[in-house]
Amino acid sequence: MSENPERFLRTYLDVWGVEEKLLANDFFLILGPKGSGKTAVGEFSRLTLERRFGVEKVLSVTRNMDELAPNIAPLSALTSKLVGEDTQGVTATAWRLYIGLQLAALAIKDQAGSLASDWQFLSLWRQLNSSGLISAQAEVVDFPTVLRRVREGRLSFSAAASGIAGSAGAVVSDTDELSVTHLGEFLMDTILNAHSSTRYLLVIDGLDRVIGENRAYWLSVSGLLMAAADIHMRIRRERSNVTLMVMCRTDVFRRVNFADADKIAGDSSVFVDWANHQTRIVDSYLWDYLARKAEVTVEELLALLPDEVVVGPEAGDRGNPSKG
Repeated sequence: MSENPERFLRTYLDVWGVEEKLLANDFFLILGPKGSGKTAVGEFSRLTLERRFGVEKVLSVTRNMDELAPNIAPLSALTSKLVGEDTQGVTATAWRLYIGLQLAALAIKDQAGSLASDWQFLSLWRQLNSSGLISAQAEVVDFPTVLRRVREGRLSFSAAASGIAGSAGAVVSDTDELSVTHLGEFLMDTILNAHSSTRYLLVIDGLDRVIGENRAYWLSVSGLLMAAADIHMRIRRERSNVTLMVMCRTDVFRRVNFADADKIAGDSSVFVDWANHQTRIVDSYLWDYLARKAEVTVEELLALLPDEVVVGPEAGDRGNPSKG
């Protein structure tokens, strides 16, 4: 995809109407079997936004939650010591903060936005850096670290942001201290109320790994979906330029359990599924996919195939499989 983005965009088969739904911010969840192309939807979305608004008007970041790299802990590292049935609300709060930090990192880079030159926001950013939530390279630390900070509840910040309402509806003054447990809400309020002509795209990927019976993992995914659904609804209400995407296997909803899970899956998702539901195999849109990638018509593609292919023990006795 990254080697030839123009060709990828030109030959992408959008059978799910992603482009139209993307521009309307109609979804945040991409569901589909492993290997069905959920990551490709994220890349298609980024390139679509760049084509529509201009490369300089789009800031995007993709976070792979199972990324194995130095000093990065994947979600599979979570244990019951960090995530449990009685801490699901805390886990959702940590995800809200994680997403808010990712968007804040984009806002800092946005020279067309009001926050990049706002001394109060820049002051808060420096505090985030010194707290260990943001690395020296201006990258957000891994989610398990964010979760630990939220559970500890020891961090607080001087939230000088006059005129921006906090999660309790009160205006934060120059002298107020903002707890780490309220920081995610504060960041989302700040970013969604900021002025910018730039489009932000945050993609959370890498949830396809089979974790088995790691209950802490599934509880964490539940917290992510709850937080992301809430943020998505706020983005829609504010008609914000922010787009949030979460990539999940379809069977995730067999393992998570929280209120509105079915509603989220039905109302705020795009299902990426290439299964053939046509009466005739030749009518499957997989042929359209292959033809699009080969940059030929479906008719030209099918003309290259034999009328019949014999498999099994009889194949050696049938001679030419196209004659039968």
